[in-house]
Amino acid sequence: MATTVREMLGRTGSKVDIRYSLKRHTKTNEIHIYKGSEAGSGKCQTLKDSVCGKATTSESMNLEFLCLNEGKAIATAAGIGRKMCGTCVSDLYETIK
Repeated sequence: MATTVREMLGRTGSKVDIRYSLKRHTKTNEIHIYKGSEAGSGKCQTLKDSVCGKATTSESMNLEFLCLNEGKAIATAAGIGRKMCGTCVSDLYETIK
C-alpha cells in the first residue's frame, strides 16, 4: 500500500500535484484530510491514512469535498470550522522559519 502520494502515482523525482479530500469519520463525525492526487482518468485517489494518522479510508465516508487544491482545501476547512480535525488542518499551513 502506498504511503506517499509519489508512491501512489509511481513517480520519482517529478513534482506531484497534491490534492486534498475531506472525509468524515463514521464513529466520531470529525472531518479528516487525506492527501492524494487526481488520476489520469479524472478519478480521485487518496492515501489510506488521514494526514493526522487517526483515521483511515475504511472508517470514513466521502464528502463532496474531493481532490481540492491547497487553496480550496484551506477555504473549505475554514468554512467547516470546529468539526475539522485540528491536526489535519495544521498540515495545510507551512511554518516559515
